[in-house]
Amino acid sequence: MKKTNYLLPIFLLLLTPLINAGVGVTSPGAIIQLEPGQSSRFQFEIQTVLLNSPVECSITFNTAPFTIELDSPSPIFIGPGLRYQVYGNVSAPKDIGVGLYQKSYSVACSSPEGQQGGASIQEIHGAIPFTIELVSSRTRENPYVPPKPEKQYPPTVIFLILALIIIILFIVFLAKRNKKQKRK
Repeated sequence: MKKTNYLLPIFLLLLTPLINAGVGVTSPGAIIQLEPGQSSRFQFEIQTVLLNSPVECSITFNTAPFTIELDSPSPIFIGPGLRYQVYGNVSAPKDIGVGLYQKSYSVACSSPEGQQGGASIQEIHGAIPFTIELVSSRTRENPYVPPKPEKQYPPTVIFLILALIIIILFIVFLAKRNKKQKRK
């Protein structure tokens, strides 16, 4: 009897990593309304709030003939305990008929390669709805999604470029000064 009292807490502790494993994925929500040849931004969220380790997620879209471009290329590395916003752009071809198009996407998350020890995570969320309504003229605005951020350079890179320019200008100044002194 005493041995089982000690084994039960140990068994529960061994199951803890499996209980905490879980990745949540939201859908873009509202129907995206487009005219043929038009594009719009969308977003969804990958949640690793219950995880104790990072995951690597690959996103696959089943949206032909529409073109999807994500701001962050797949696969995406997501740390533990985070809500990661995935932003993208959907474009409709010019030669497509109006109507409601029910498309989908899948998110497959797993433990990163080479991770040592602990529980391994392998989750696939498939057939997440992605609805696009093609209209001849838009009747409403799509939900606001921030524009794709422009590539920003880290301050250290900007500082190094400025320092290099200053050094080059200083060398040119010294060369001109030496040239003037040699003429006298």
